[in-house]
Amino acid sequence: MLSPRALALLAVAALASAISPPPAAAKRTIRMRVPSFVVQPHTDREVCTFVPVPMKEQFNFQKSVVVNVGGDKHFTTHHFLAWVYTGTSVDGFPKRGEIVDSKACLDFGPDPNARTLIAGAQAVKLVTTFGEGLAQQLTPTASGSGKQVLGIILNSHWINSGDKPKRAAVKLTLVAAKPHTVRRFVLPIFEVTANAYIGVAPGQQSSEHCYWGPGSAKFGQGTSIGGGSVPDKNATACVVGITSHMHKRGVLFTVDLVKSTPTRPVNTLCFTPPNEEVLSADLLRTTQYTDPPQVSLMGNGGGMAIHPGEFLRYTCTHDNTGADAQRPVKMGCEVTPGVAPGASIFSLVLKGLTFDEATRQAAARRCSSDADCAGFGTGKCVPANLAFGFTSDDDMCIMPGGYYDADTSGNCDVMSFPVEPNG
Repeated sequence: MLSPRALALLAVAALASAISPPPAAAKRTIRMRVPSFVVQPHTDREVCTFVPVPMKEQFNFQKSVVVNVGGDKHFTTHHFLAWVYTGTSVDGFPKRGEIVDSKACLDFGPDPNARTLIAGAQAVKLVTTFGEGLAQQLTPTASGSGKQVLGIILNSHWINSGDKPKRAAVKLTLVAAKPHTVRRFVLPIFEVTANAYIGVAPGQQSSEHCYWGPGSAKFGQGTSIGGGSVPDKNATACVVGITSHMHKRGVLFTVDLVKSTPTRPVNTLCFTPPNEEVLSADLLRTTQYTDPPQVSLMGNGGGMAIHPGEFLRYTCTHDNTGADAQRPVKMGCEVTPGVAPGASIFSLVLKGLTFDEATRQAAARRCSSDADCAGFGTGKCVPANLAFGFTSDDDMCIMPGGYYDADTSGNCDVMSFPVEPNG
């Protein structure tokens, strides 16, 4: 069984690290520590760092431990994420231990789509343990010198609401499964497509949703944006757990199991298909964005089966009314007189921007007074549309989790499978 806190594979954005053990120790345990970095008062800071871990063979980890160091009531982690690089060479990354300011590590190292999510946390400490027979497999990549390494990308994002500079650090530990015990390899879910539809006008509340399941939207070689994975449209996926990720104006996150006939085409993305039927409502339902629940879907010896034609539909509701003092109306620097700044990624793509351009331009420039907008647009700080963005003042709608492949008959019972090669 998965631990109650398993699979907190979260939200889009940042970290740092530096120390890797010698190759002999790395065979069983990998330990990394994010070097201490400073976050100035009343700001967010998101950083990335790269850790090449010498490794000649695949590493199957069954347990991860994330510890965010340095927090207090005015200084909190927004998220920590870790990926393993899956490209052809690690030589395009900064040197080990170098901290680089970056949004979600999108401009950090070569090919930001060639990475797989391996850990994530919003809590001070999070221990994730896969169940018996399960592990996640990491594969080494060549360096320019010909050595094989696991290229680990660490991303940390902190929020300092206090009046003094604060220091943060992060520790990550990966513990290997016992040899010859792994029967299925867990793949990460990091479904982010609904982010593209966040666009909430000042004084309004609205919801957006999208889907994950066999044949849902893929970006790149079978992966989703952010390092998640997507099962083939004819395969059955066994989901072991799910969680949620929103920012402060996120007031409700739900996940339902739905079915559509005929099978929903991939190109419909987040649009509700005809004949959609709810098979199981509220697999996850939460109003918490700072410490979201980690929902285990393990039962009867395996994960919950998602068959072809079935999908996890996740829905986020965002509030830009300002009715709650903890969720004030989003403010942004005005660009066009009389037009609220900020727009959904989807609307910007329809206007001709590339997806990358739209992602970076969706959020309005943050401000609290006209002084923050001096020399930009009209120079006025005005109520803005809430849209996707990388800071805590913008928002997100992400469903992280994990799954493994069923057998050809759709069976998810882990212990009924033979031990995996290299397992």
